[in-house]
Amino acid sequence: IDTFSRTLELKQILQMASVSDTFPSDEGFQIAPLTSSPVLHTISPDFPSGLSLETPCESCGTTGDVMLCLGDNKVFCSRYANGCMLKHIEENPCKLVLSFLDLSIWDYSQDAYLDMFLIPELQPHYDCLHQIKFGEPAKFPDRSKMGNQCAEDVVLHLG
Repeated sequence: IDTFSRTLELKQILQMASVSDTFPSDEGFQIAPLTSSPVLHTISPDFPSGLSLETPCESCGTTGDVMLCLGDNKVFCSRYANGCMLKHIEENPCKLVLSFLDLSIWDYSQDAYLDMFLIPELQPHYDCLHQIKFGEPAKFPDRSKMGNQCAEDVVLHLG
């Protein structure tokens, strides 16, 4: 995909996330991941097996920019590669995917990122890929010590 197409797609993503597209291009912006999803019940209780950072897209063979479907543990490439995950999600009840690149979790049913630290159902799959990528378990906040912290206070800073 050329630079113009990526810039156009980023603008569309920002508009979906209700982020103003009037900020200067050299400044960052914030995305607040959601803390719930209507499709959490579709997450597979099984863990993926045989994954590595070089696991290719099951459809086209692309490596690197791939995602794990949390419903069936299948790996397909992202919209920035050949878009095979988009096709898979259309035919699958689970709309949640985990990126191999940055370990973000995207909810196609809401067109939004999800906060894996505040949604316990996401943590097993996130931890599995975190261990593959970094060689150690993910560290999750102790929910008993979080008190009444509002989810709105947790913001992902990109820049």
